[in-house]
Amino acid sequence: MSWNDDSQYADMPADETTTGAVNDEYLYPGARELAVFHDWYQHYHGYLASIVCVFGIVANALNIVVLTRRNMISATNCILTGLAVSDGLTMAAYLPFALRFYVLYGTEATPTRNSLSAVRFMMFFACFSVVVHTVSIWLTVVLAVFRYFQAPLIDLCIRRIFCKY
Repeated sequence: MSWNDDSQYADMPADETTTGAVNDEYLYPGARELAVFHDWYQHYHGYLASIVCVFGIVANALNIVVLTRRNMISATNCILTGLAVSDGLTMAAYLPFALRFYVLYGTEATPTRNSLSAVRFMMFFACFSVVVHTVSIWLTVVLAVFRYFQAPLIDLCIRRIFCKY
């Protein structure tokens, strides 16, 4: 489908200023363009997301390796390591999700695509992704507060615990 082939959106108002109900759907300005973009992009999302996930998993693994070196241990780097672990887990969980629900079986609902095991994985993914995103958000907040107060005493204590020199 091309950007200009919007025959399937014939029941949607073409005017962006029109809002109202069409077939019991409430539309807003720009809804038609967003629906066209959604239908175009969903065919590419799985491939792009898979590339981003693989790159992100590798990058976060490298961050973990670098930040956990003996001479890199500090309070800030411990928080950044936790953030890298959380973000890496987010991408590691999304990769099989994107491959299964976008690449391997397409975006159409079929019995093969939406099998019981696939639905169970989707439920696991939904819960797991919320948890790791929440961890990432709170680690970012902790890092911001920590950096704001510049806690040299905590940094010194962590160095003494881990470095033992």
